[in-house]
Amino acid sequence: YRDRNIPIKNISIKSLRSDYEVIKKELSIDDLASVESLDLEYNKNNKIRRLSYTIKDQNNKTYFISTNGKSYSINTSKTYESEDETFMFSSMGYYNMDIETLLDVMSNTKFKKYENTSYYTAIYKNEENYYENDKNLYIVDLANYSTKKLNSKYPIYDAVDISHMPMEQVSEGSWTSTKTDTYLMRYNIDEELDE
Repeated sequence: YRDRNIPIKNISIKSLRSDYEVIKKELSIDDLASVESLDLEYNKNNKIRRLSYTIKDQNNKTYFISTNGKSYSINTSKTYESEDETFMFSSMGYYNMDIETLLDVMSNTKFKKYENTSYYTAIYKNEENYYENDKNLYIVDLANYSTKKLNSKYPIYDAVDISHMPMEQVSEGSWTSTKTDTYLMRYNIDEELDE
């Protein structure tokens, strides 16, 4: 469980998946690694400002992976799970996004761009979300990474998504997000309205 530093020459949004393949091979991470969280900040020219993500594999290991200039820092720890969590992982694994799919979505999706933006933040958390009357929902087609606005008069539940926010500078060293666009990778629509 020692910490590792893996040098990668050109860390960019387009290379997230190939960077991970190098990390996966170096650390012998198994194929069924799931994402607990991912936090990405990038400039308008798609240059990464900051990236960190946490994954768990089936070998009871948790990996905290973050960019560090021209390398990735990886901290590995033992995963201590209660029986309830193990059961949840196996039965509800449908909601748990695998890291390869998520990195492909991050690298290939054309997220909505805005004027007067200093940088963008994209966040994924391994949790199911619920949306009602939300006007900024987009569907990501995992086959080609195209996006389409979702206009549903019904609530959205069991959503697996990425929150994408334009960040504007408000003062020296201070930024704020003025809005959040939500990109759905999986979801259900509740069409059973109570009469």
